Amino acid sequence: MGFFDGLPVHPEKEYLRRELSRIDESWVAARFDSLPHVVLILTSKDRESEVQVLKELSYVVEEIVDEVVHAYHSGFNKAIQNYSQILCLFSESAESISTLKVDLAEAKKCLGARNRQLHQLWYRSVTLRHIISLLDQIEGIAKVPARIEKLIAEKQFYAAVQLHVQSTLMLEREGLQMVGALQDVRSELTKLRGILFYKVLEDLHAHLYNKGEYSSLFSSMHERDDELPTTTAVAITMNNSQPQSRRTRLMKGENNGLVDGSYRPSSVDGGSSFDGHDEDAFLDQHDEATSEEHVASIMANGGDGNMKDIKIVHCQIATWLSNSTPDEFVEAIKKSDAPLHVKYLQTMVECLCRLGKVAAAGAIICQRLRPTFHEIITSKIKAHAELVQSSRPLIVQAARSATTGLHFVKGQFESHQLSKQKSQNGISLASTLLAVSPVSSVMAPTGKAQAASKELLDSILDTVVRIFENHVVVGELLEVKSTQNIDMNMPKSLTDVNWNPDSEGAQVTGGYTIGFALTVLQSECQQLICEILRATPEAASADAAVQTARLANKVPSEEKRDGSEDGLTFAFRFTDTATSVPNQGVDLIRQGWTRKGPNMLQEGYGSSAILPQQGIYLAASIYRPVLEFTDKVASMLPKKYSQLGNDGLLAFVENFVKDHFLPTMFVDYRKSVQQAISSPAAFRPRANTAVTYTPSIEKGRPVLQGLLAIDFLAREVLGWAQAMPKFSGDLVKYVQTFLERTYERCRTSYTEAVLEKQSYMLIGRHDVEKLMRLDPASVCLPCPLGQSKMVNKHIDAESVEIETELSELFLNLRPIKQENLIRDDNKLILLASLSDSLEYVADSIERLGQVTLRVSNQAEQKGKNLTSFADDYRKLAIDCLKVLHVEMQLETIFHMQEMTNREYLEDQDAEEPDDFIISLTAKITRRDEEMAPFVAGVKRNYIFGGICSIAAHTSIKALVDMKSINLFGVQLICRNSIALEQALAAISSIDSEAVRQRLDHVRTYYELLNMPFEALLAFITDHEYLFTTTEYLNLLKVQVPGREIPPAAQNRVLAILSH
Repeated sequence: MGFFDGLPVHPEKEYLRRELSRIDESWVAARFDSLPHVVLILTSKDRESEVQVLKELSYVVEEIVDEVVHAYHSGFNKAIQNYSQILCLFSESAESISTLKVDLAEAKKCLGARNRQLHQLWYRSVTLRHIISLLDQIEGIAKVPARIEKLIAEKQFYAAVQLHVQSTLMLEREGLQMVGALQDVRSELTKLRGILFYKVLEDLHAHLYNKGEYSSLFSSMHERDDELPTTTAVAITMNNSQPQSRRTRLMKGENNGLVDGSYRPSSVDGGSSFDGHDEDAFLDQHDEATSEEHVASIMANGGDGNMKDIKIVHCQIATWLSNSTPDEFVEAIKKSDAPLHVKYLQTMVECLCRLGKVAAAGAIICQRLRPTFHEIITSKIKAHAELVQSSRPLIVQAARSATTGLHFVKGQFESHQLSKQKSQNGISLASTLLAVSPVSSVMAPTGKAQAASKELLDSILDTVVRIFENHVVVGELLEVKSTQNIDMNMPKSLTDVNWNPDSEGAQVTGGYTIGFALTVLQSECQQLICEILRATPEAASADAAVQTARLANKVPSEEKRDGSEDGLTFAFRFTDTATSVPNQGVDLIRQGWTRKGPNMLQEGYGSSAILPQQGIYLAASIYRPVLEFTDKVASMLPKKYSQLGNDGLLAFVENFVKDHFLPTMFVDYRKSVQQAISSPAAFRPRANTAVTYTPSIEKGRPVLQGLLAIDFLAREVLGWAQAMPKFSGDLVKYVQTFLERTYERCRTSYTEAVLEKQSYMLIGRHDVEKLMRLDPASVCLPCPLGQSKMVNKHIDAESVEIETELSELFLNLRPIKQENLIRDDNKLILLASLSDSLEYVADSIERLGQVTLRVSNQAEQKGKNLTSFADDYRKLAIDCLKVLHVEMQLETIFHMQEMTNREYLEDQDAEEPDDFIISLTAKITRRDEEMAPFVAGVKRNYIFGGICSIAAHTSIKALVDMKSINLFGVQLICRNSIALEQALAAISSIDSEAVRQRLDHVRTYYELLNMPFEALLAFITDHEYLFTTTEYLNLLKVQVPGREIPPAAQNRVLAILSH
């Protein structure tokens, strides 16, 4: 029953809960009605048992009530007792308060009577405390010079500057100005200022050029796991309301757990007061870094007996700041994510700013910039040269020194490509190609000099980028510091007034700006490039004076007047831009800042010790490194200096390439092209070549020397284009000019070989050209790169019809005169070699054109491109093949037209074919052997493949003009066809089966003459479509001894053929 669940029942009487659970809920209702229970008992049959149940329930309830009263009785008694005690305490407190009020009233009266005496005692204690503080300061200041020297020796420059500035401020206080004992300290601090400035500037200068301990190059070599060299500093915050002197703290808190020097509560530029422990804490800096375990807080006794909560905070700071006092700058360095060398440069600039030596430092950095950078370049080149010399074999050195004038190493690149390209007489084509090229192999686009120059310049410019990155950091910091107000805490003695008479922002930085640094660095790089190119500064540009004047007249905007104008006059400036050191920098010279004279700048860089050759053609290897260098510099430059990237080193290189390199190269290559195409051997097929044709130029493909040289020169010029993408358009135009001149020369050679020849005139006729284009044999003709023609070897009716039409057209030209044919076999060989060479050059040009399109986006240019020139070369190659194809057909007709001038009435079986057949087959064999090394097999098939069809048609057509023929004549004609078949089958590229079928057709035709007329009719009936109607009728017209032809023979034949 839920109502009784909370009753306190003893565990031994748990049965009471079960008894209570049997009690009906009506008994615990708020308004109990007893009438139903009375009626139930009265109406029950066993009234006694019902009454007994009620009594048992009454006993259970009473027992539960006893348990509840027993359980709460002791608690009630304790509560009553507590209430009684509280009442007693309130009564006693009221009496004590009344007594305390009386005592306080009496104390007030006593203190009021002694007010003046107390005030005097308090003032005296304050005075004594101030005197003790001054004594502590004097004692601490006397030790400052020695401590500064120690910090300088440990290269804790920022801590030394903090200590120097703070000590100087203390000496200027009113209470210490008249202390005579501190005069020596003042003079020592003044001297230490110059020494400290020199040390800071020397370290900053070393880190500017990545020669310092924390430079990016050194830190990347020495750091492990990219960990920042740090130390643990302990910052302690003391909750003390009253400042204490050093002596008080030594007497009362010496053993309170503080480490000497770890307490640094104030900032140097925080503007705190100096009447308490702030100065003492600074003067008592720690002499070494302290590291403790992680402690949340420790309790220490103070001078007044109160507890001080001292918190030790662990943080990691750079090692060069381990002894410095925590301030805003130190906290900023700790929180900064900048690289290690950048943090160190920031620290050095901060030291110069706090010393008030920004202008002096800027002037000296300007003066040392050019000599230092010149020395860096020279030393880097010298180290690289020593490395190259030590790794180079002695034999190579001897060979190079002995053959420098002969360009012995000129053929190394080309010999790799052309080592196998030799003729049978052992003469290599590499020497011919190298003799044509205006540059040696080491100076070629992929030569050793280009690679060495690019590697050298990449290394130098990478060093320049790293150095300039440091200058950007320092320059920006100096400019920011120059725009800020002078720190109110900086002593007046540390403030330089009227350092530089120059106006605007350069005055406070001594003339040093980012623009100035970039100008000098690029100027040195420009001189190095001029040395590599063997170009004097005066000859670096034809319009140097005009360019300089134009750039100098530019008026920069207000936001760019702090140095961006330096870059505008850079492009052709080679004068020393160092800034003279004003009078206040004389102390630096006196302190030993060594400087080299301006004569150093007249020395070279020694690049000739590394580069195999120097010259203007190395501009190609210089362009890309300079372009990448310009992009890197532009990404580092602040926005207001962005104009410097446009008028810097890249502009000089581009102007040099445009004004000097390209014109010189064009003249040189134009001479080389003229020499290549005008040489007597340029278009002379090479003798003693390989017996079989090879399509690989490395294995001896017999390309004409002139065209091979032109292809080599075109590849070389386009190699320059790939090295300098911006000028690829001009270089491609040069190549187009060379290719156009070469094409005209090839056209001239072609015209000289075919001039006034019938084959040349025929291929120019529109009807012949159309039929030859439809001829199935034309599938072997050259096609554009990347395309192919489907060769259909199946001879269908349309193909036969085209061949027949061409044959009829050529046969109609009879009689063919000998003077209309090309009788000189050398000309035919030239045409064959010219065709193959032109095709080789066309394929090469087309490949180069595809590469050039990706480099220069030539597709947008108007006019002809390289692909158009490739098409022209390929068309001329096709014309050469067509001329040879038609020439061999005309040669066949010329020999076989004699069949019509004689009667084949032989009296005996001839053992040899006709003389004209012997002459024709001999000429075919000889020309095939002579052309075989110069054209591919498929082209030979095209050249000689038309002989079979024209010979077959000529033989069949010759029967019309024959008056008579006997059996021996038929056998002679068959012997002629067999001899021709054997000659053509000997050509490896020709399908001998097709030749046999064609000439079998001729033999079958003439053998029909030996058949009686009735047998002939039966043959015609069985082979109606083997020959044409005209050809069948011609069999009846010729007179054959012993054969009788009826008068109606033609009608009977026509009747058979008409079905």
